[in-house]
Amino acid sequence: MWQTLTTVAIPRKAKGVWSWIGWTLLFWLVINAQTFEVGFVDNDQDVLPAALQAVDHSWLASDWYLNLNISYRRLFNYIAGPIVYQLDFLYGAYVGRLLVTLLLSVAFTTLFRPLRLRLWLALLSLALFLGDQSLTAGEWIVGGFETKTIAYPFVFLALAGFLTRRYYLAFASAGAALCFHVLVGLYALFCLGVAIVLNPEWRLEWRKLSSSAWLLPVVGALGFVEILKRLAEVLKELTSHTGVDAAQAWQIYVQFRVPHHLLPSTWPGHLWMLKLALAFVFFLAVYLAVQSKAMRFLSAYALASVALFVAGLGFYAMGKTTLLRFYWFRFPDVMVPFLACVLLAALVSEFLSLSEERQAWLRGVEAKYGTTLATSVAIILLGLYPAARVLLALHTAATSGVKAGEPALHWIAANTHEQAVFLVEPGWKNFYLIARRAMFVSFKHVPQSPADILEWYKRIALANGGQAPNQGGFDALQEIGTKFYGLDKTKILEIAKSYKIDYYLGQTQQPLDLGVVYTDADFTLYRLNEPAP
Repeated sequence: MWQTLTTVAIPRKAKGVWSWIGWTLLFWLVINAQTFEVGFVDNDQDVLPAALQAVDHSWLASDWYLNLNISYRRLFNYIAGPIVYQLDFLYGAYVGRLLVTLLLSVAFTTLFRPLRLRLWLALLSLALFLGDQSLTAGEWIVGGFETKTIAYPFVFLALAGFLTRRYYLAFASAGAALCFHVLVGLYALFCLGVAIVLNPEWRLEWRKLSSSAWLLPVVGALGFVEILKRLAEVLKELTSHTGVDAAQAWQIYVQFRVPHHLLPSTWPGHLWMLKLALAFVFFLAVYLAVQSKAMRFLSAYALASVALFVAGLGFYAMGKTTLLRFYWFRFPDVMVPFLACVLLAALVSEFLSLSEERQAWLRGVEAKYGTTLATSVAIILLGLYPAARVLLALHTAATSGVKAGEPALHWIAANTHEQAVFLVEPGWKNFYLIARRAMFVSFKHVPQSPADILEWYKRIALANGGQAPNQGGFDALQEIGTKFYGLDKTKILEIAKSYKIDYYLGQTQQPLDLGVVYTDADFTLYRLNEPAP
């Protein structure tokens, strides 16, 4: 059975619902075997508390950040919020990840059919991409439960819809991607538009496209509303009608908070330039030389993604760093390596199917080695590797012991008022998830509007001893942590009075003349105000 599956081309011999389900489940297993993490992943600390607060407004109603209006997450919050509310954070994260990767597996199955990929090549290209999803800017498709991880499967479904000329699927999926993540969906639409223009087989079908295009604004209504809101905000910023220094706010966002995603000067080495250039040449060669209409459409789509990356480099070269807040590198950072892997697999698959002689040679090899080799690979890939990975992760979690700070966080969750506000080190990302209390400020949890970014940066500076950090990005965390735990009693009480802070969590090795309510070998909790009634 496995020998048969590994030798057939996906669109020709894979008939019936059971085959389609089988491939989907196989992709799902491979994705999770390679990427699933035991415990929380980095962005869980941001999106899951916000999702819970969106459906249960009484939870941490006193928290500044969680009560900000970050509207582009609204649809995600309506989905993730009830899951987290019913299952709590950890199991809600697990269920969310598994559902998202299942949706992604459906999208991959749908996408690989028109490309005539053999199953083993599809698996190989997928595994190769998952090994390093980013070109250089740290973007990823698989790795958590959040807005973009839902948007990307719809991006692939939209692409598959165009390749198969199922335009209702294409436009509905494109609209869904736009709703879940505006920038991902918008850049995907740009790439689709370029691919249509560069391929006459699709360009000449403008009547069919027009008759189905109404689904895009209908399904993507929330996304288009968000785009209009952003455009209105940008217009106000340009006319200086916002009352805040928007340019300063976006400079803080780009250069201080997320330079690893947005500033090419922070990317390690220069190998990414060579990779990008080689990818461009490869995509252009496929577009110009290959006869397959599906591959030509896909290569044109890939060329458009390269153009987005180059546009970001252009803004950076011109010193227009505030424009980098639109994440020009995000979409191409993952699409360039993904499409390179898929197109390479499609070319190999086409090469293996070119002549009867090659097919006869392949049948001979398969007859001699196929069963044993395929069975061995199947056991390793589908059995030993996922099992070993999960067991190793569980063993690591079980033997790593209690992390410093966790006893204090659990004590806080059990013994303080739910609406109390805490002054804790801004680099402590899991405070919401474990202590379940409001924070004065968190480095991880950055707002999305100029006024709120400026307020956030003001709070970061106060936690940093009243001074702006000298470095940006993750390099700032060590400085902030050192200065935070060096705050004296006077500064702590000034912050507490101005922002109605109830508790300060400091290091035990630096005692303060304040009321102690909890202490252990690592951390001491001080009461700054009377607890809320």
